Amino acid sequence: MGSIEIGTTSSATTGVIYKNGSSFIHNFSHPTGGGAVPYGHNTFLGVNAGNFTMGSTATSPLDASFNTGFGYGALMANTTGNGNAAVGDSALTSNTTGFANSAVGFYALYANTTGSGNNAFGVQSLYANDSGNGNVAMGRFSGWGSGGNQRSMSDSYMVFLGYEASRDVSIPTTTTLQYSAAIGSYSRVGASNAIILGG
Repeated sequence: MGSIEIGTTSSATTGVIYKNGSSFIHNFSHPTGGGAVPYGHNTFLGVNAGNFTMGSTATSPLDASFNTGFGYGALMANTTGNGNAAVGDSALTSNTTGFANSAVGFYALYANTTGSGNNAFGVQSLYANDSGNGNVAMGRFSGWGSGGNQRSMSDSYMVFLGYEASRDVSIPTTTTLQYSAAIGSYSRVGASNAIILGG
């Protein structure tokens, strides 16, 4: 049995395995960066997972490094975000500079761009979070995007545990919540510094 060896991915044409014309497997690391060369250590598996421009504006070796993306479009918009783990179709697909996020599930943390330190486990969990930090969601649609309209969320330090926990709460898009928890399927929290138990 033989082996296949490819070089470290430094461009769209070097060290990439393609599937039907789209990138499929690579470990892209920008070769020059901006003011600093990224460490790299990225792994991407899935059609259009990762991208070949991230790290071009790196000012620290950490930028655009230590990322793992498994799934269609996972981390496809990443620019300088580092230490992210995305597993699932379109998980963390909009992430640009957010770092230390973990998203497991179809469309988990889908809209996240700059939010950091978030943990989403479940289909579309924390779907609409865009800039909120330090949130934890576990369960399908947990922390999905209060209001039922997938409002852009900058809520931080929230906990959503359970199927559809804190989904469809009517909260104005201008309201930012923090330090609250919704625990239990269909539980709803619409204020800061609150704990809601049960449905």
